[in-house]
Amino acid sequence: MKLCKASLELQGICYIPIDAFRYKLRLLDQNRVFSQQGNWLEKRYTLTSKLFSVVNNNQQRIVLSEENILGRVTDALYISPYPAPNVDFINYATTYTDISVFLSIRSFSQIYPAAYATGLKFFPEEAIRLKHALQEALDKGLRPSWVPVVKRLEAQMPRCQLKCWTFERYKSHQTETVSRLLGVSIDDLPAVENPTLTATPGVEAIREAEAQVASGEHRKVKKWFKVCGDIYRANQACDGQPKYTFLTPAMQKELDEQYLTDIATLTPDGYFT
Repeated sequence: MKLCKASLELQGICYIPIDAFRYKLRLLDQNRVFSQQGNWLEKRYTLTSKLFSVVNNNQQRIVLSEENILGRVTDALYISPYPAPNVDFINYATTYTDISVFLSIRSFSQIYPAAYATGLKFFPEEAIRLKHALQEALDKGLRPSWVPVVKRLEAQMPRCQLKCWTFERYKSHQTETVSRLLGVSIDDLPAVENPTLTATPGVEAIREAEAQVASGEHRKVKKWFKVCGDIYRANQACDGQPKYTFLTPAMQKELDEQYLTDIATLTPDGYFT
């Protein structure tokens, strides 16, 4: 969508790229400001200055895509993932405009390894601790589910329309899915290659990063996330090296089956229409 920003503006759509919005999210995602006890004037100023100020007079719709609205990346590493998304600023914004929320879901067999790799980069000690706790929960027979995540989000945002799509549907029907998000039909969605910076790294990359965290080396550098990123780039999952996962094949299969069950459970309630 970033590549289509100019053409979207001609259709009255203000798309906020993730690199421009992520910093603003830190300011919008503040319980102190947007809680029920917060000052209405501060709420209005924060929302206007950090979100609505980017819109010009010819634009009627703001579109943004940001996974961190659900929480930090480590919030995915629970057996009951995303336990406390802070959507107070979204609820407050509904007093000024209509809001639709789209949630993209995929199997936790893919989410858990990817979230761990990213967590190891930005919150290394927390990520390792959460991975061990998650493995213990999985060994006890507990399984994650999207159903409570969706229901919780819907309950927390009662004035928003909540819809879902699957990652697989997005990959196979990108133009249709993005058109649904934008609220207008588009035919010129450019083809983009799969990103390498956010791809789950190879097994050796995680082993090396974990070894440095275990030895305390990560505390000796100013920007561990950059050092870890270099490790990941040097050990990408290519040329026969497998993509990292801490899940056994049997567990991956169980999580994939649970994912299909979740979709079947949510579909009759109209989340995918």
